[in-house]
Amino acid sequence: MLGLIALVAVLWLVSRLRSPLESECAGSPIPDFTAPRPLPKSLRGARVMLNPGHGLTLSDDGTWDFQRPQADGRGVFALEDDSNLRMARTVKRVLEAAGAVVLSTRELGTGKLGVSGQPAWREAARHHLTALEVDAGIWDSSGWSLRGDCAQGQDIRARALYANQMQTDVLLSLHSNAGRAGARGSLVLYADHPFLSAASSELPTQSACLARGLARAIPKAIRLERPELNWPDAAVAGSGNYGETGYALMPSAIVETAFHTNAIDGKALGQESFRVAIANGVRDTLQSFLESPRSC
Repeated sequence: MLGLIALVAVLWLVSRLRSPLESECAGSPIPDFTAPRPLPKSLRGARVMLNPGHGLTLSDDGTWDFQRPQADGRGVFALEDDSNLRMARTVKRVLEAAGAVVLSTRELGTGKLGVSGQPAWREAARHHLTALEVDAGIWDSSGWSLRGDCAQGQDIRARALYANQMQTDVLLSLHSNAGRAGARGSLVLYADHPFLSAASSELPTQSACLARGLARAIPKAIRLERPELNWPDAAVAGSGNYGETGYALMPSAIVETAFHTNAIDGKALGQESFRVAIANGVRDTLQSFLESPRSC
């Protein structure tokens, strides 16, 4: 009997420690998506969804919050919610110059006021997609909250779901990383198993190839453009924990471009020459990947 009581106590404790999968959120059902179109053989004409991570979100408690706040500036050298967006603008320009059709999960223009009262480009994806009047199952989807806040969980899912709806060929999420002060460089993540049953069996392999290509090309491009940074090799990791990639039906990757908790990396994030180097690495990767999506 004592053993049973102890087991029940342990299970209760585990249930109390479930966060970040803290609760299941009500919302609209995720829509059924048309099967992705065959991958094009060239970047010219390819449809690329850029996903600048994070942004201002109206949380469950009714407050507007940055998802990656810079509370006091100590040990943080770039506000990720904003720097991701600036990175996306540069990547968009470079990809469009190469002939790609580029879409974004967040507002990229500078002249529009958002529902938060701040510029719309500072706001997260779910608010941009609400303004675009897309299916509510994209931005208000039911499912698990990833951080104990349903609005943030819905925002994370919305990014891949919107890419599915728009039938883009590639989904690329742009982030910066956090860690100890000495940690530097880039990291590329991909989904090693999709969340949606409609996903192709080839998708994890394709996403892995995309991620490995990015991990090779981005440091190479940075060293060419900014040799004084002494940019290290990039790491690659597969995971099943990221909604931004797990819900995608097309090859996708998350690029942690640099560490905003490192003084050198954080300063670089604020420089256009660094963002151009990242963009060049992305362009070169996509050109090679689309020519041979399983060669990595």
